[in-house]
Amino acid sequence: MRCSTYANVVSPDDPWGGSGGLLLRDVLADNEGRYEHHLHLPERTKNRLRELTRLTGDSRPAQIAEADATTISLDHLRHLDPDTTRVRIGLEIRWEPGDDPWPEPDL
Repeated sequence: MRCSTYANVVSPDDPWGGSGGLLLRDVLADNEGRYEHHLHLPERTKNRLRELTRLTGDSRPAQIAEADATTISLDHLRHLDPDTTRVRIGLEIRWEPGDDPWPEPDL
């Protein structure tokens, strides 16, 4: 299992057809101009991560759930125009070869 954060530029060839995301200027304004974002997970997501720990015995999802926020670097976006660039920011969990199958949570 691999858990990672992302901050990707919204582009026409992404799965959502290039719509949505946050304007980079707004993200920077929320963080006093710092190229970082503090991801606060909704309680529903935290509960799913806790359930995943319970089902798999892997403590990593629960550690993520218990954190106040996860800081995501946006340094790789410095060369882009903040007034026109839209970004998607989030967290994903991926199963890797050799991992047990994704369990069905009881939520």
